[in-house]
Amino acid sequence: MSSSSAPKPSRSKTGNDTLCHEKTCVNSRLKGYTMSMCKKCRNTCYCSVACQRKDWPRHKEWCKHSAAVAALGDSAISEEFDKWQGEMGVLMLRDICVHLMHGHADPEYIESKLVLLKMRQREPRGTPLLNHLQIYRFESIELLDKSCLPALTGGSPDSLRLLAQYMREWREKTQLFTKEVCAAGWVVTEILAPGGSKRVMIRHSPVTLTMPMLQGPKAFRADEVIAMQINMGATSRDGLALVEENKEMTKWLSAHPDKLEETMGKLVDFMAKADDWQSSQTSA
Repeated sequence: MSSSSAPKPSRSKTGNDTLCHEKTCVNSRLKGYTMSMCKKCRNTCYCSVACQRKDWPRHKEWCKHSAAVAALGDSAISEEFDKWQGEMGVLMLRDICVHLMHGHADPEYIESKLVLLKMRQREPRGTPLLNHLQIYRFESIELLDKSCLPALTGGSPDSLRLLAQYMREWREKTQLFTKEVCAAGWVVTEILAPGGSKRVMIRHSPVTLTMPMLQGPKAFRADEVIAMQINMGATSRDGLALVEENKEMTKWLSAHPDKLEETMGKLVDFMAKADDWQSSQTSA
C-alpha cells in the first residue's frame, strides 16, 4: 500500500462503530448505515469507501501511529481482542471511564487523562462454565496522565500531538449527534501473557463521555463489577437480559431501593467466588 492511499476497510463488529469518522458526514449506525473499520489502525470507522478516501489526508498520521502500536502484538491476538471487545460492547469501557473520572465536568481535564486497563490471557482458553468470552482475567484499571502515552506504547513524543488531535476530532463529531457537552475518554488496553509480565498486545479505544454520565450517582462497587464482567465474560446485553427475565425481582428492587446495594453486593461476591472456583478447576 502506498503512503498516499487509504487502507481497505473491513466490516466492523466493535462497539465504537456508531459514527462515520469523515468530518462532514452525518451518517451513523443508528440511521441504519453499516460501518466498516479501517483495517490498518482498527479504531476508526466509516460508512463507505468514499468517506474513508476523503478522510485519508486527515487520518493517515494517526492511522500509521496506531497501526505501529497494534503491531506490538501478533495479528491473531489482535483479531481475538477485537472480536471480544465487539461482543462485550463499548458500555464496559464507558463504565470504566465514568468510574475513574466521576464528578469531573471539564472536557479539558478528561482529555488530559488516559485510562489503562490491564488484562491477562486465560490459560487454557474459555471454559464451558459460562461462555466463549471468558478469555481474559481482570488485572487492574488506572487513571494516568496523557503524557504517559509514549512510555506505554513505545511511541515517540509526537504521539501526544496525534492523540490530542484524534480526541478533538472524536469529540467534535460526537457533539453533532448528542447535542450535549462531550469529552473523549481514552482507554489503552494492555494484554499480558499468562503467568508472567510479558505484554502481548496493546490497543487504543476512544469512548464518548457526556457530562450527565459523569455527574450522575456513583456506581456501586464499580471496580468489582467491572472485574466480574471481564472475568465471567458478561456482556452489557447479558445484564439487560437478566433484568428482562426477572421482572418481579426488578419490580421489587424498584420498590425497595434501600435493598439494592445489599443485593448487588451479594451478587458480586457470589460471582467472584464462582470465578475463583472456576480458576481453581482449570488450573488443577
